[in-house]
Amino acid sequence: MQIGRSVQIVTQETTEWPRFMAEENERAALIRYGITLIIAANVAQAIGSMIVTAGFAFIGLWAPYFLAMHALRLAFEITALFFVPKILSTLAPSFGGSKNELSALKLYVYAMTPAWLGMVLMFIPILGWIAALAGGIYAFYLFWMHSAEAMTVPEDKKVGYVLFSILIVAVIYWIITLIVTAIVTAMFLGGLYSTGWHSGPGL
Repeated sequence: MQIGRSVQIVTQETTEWPRFMAEENERAALIRYGITLIIAANVAQAIGSMIVTAGFAFIGLWAPYFLAMHALRLAFEITALFFVPKILSTLAPSFGGSKNELSALKLYVYAMTPAWLGMVLMFIPILGWIAALAGGIYAFYLFWMHSAEAMTVPEDKKVGYVLFSILIVAVIYWIITLIVTAIVTAMFLGGLYSTGWHSGPGL
């Protein structure tokens, strides 16, 4: 069901989005849908990272690094799935819209669908990166096209709502990246130091 819905959102946006937004979805079902795609995206990125570094030395050292990186990022992105829609919902009245967390959750998970699907292909060098970029651009397009409908934001205030929302989401993901990188790098370097790898052979 989730794969079928993802394909419909991407390929039949004009006809399927109004139907999806009008459905009386349970919040739990939307969360499960989002978590499924987030897991798939992060697993694919982890595989892609290890494929790219497979030809380099010390792959045995890098594999745990990438696994830890994407496992921690997975946890943060699932957490974001719970609070980003709350932010989008809280922001809507400032632009003449309605505060509705369920509609904000629908808007977020459905708009993010092509971005997550694009990242699923990131285990394929070059092609996967292109797919991820295209998915991100299409996600922005979907958010732009349907934010007014989802959050009842007037057309004359839609630009401000969309740009401010995208900025907030971008900052959140940037902070997630910084935190994850800092934690995993500290763990990784600390592990190397404790094993004496830094001292070099014969020391």
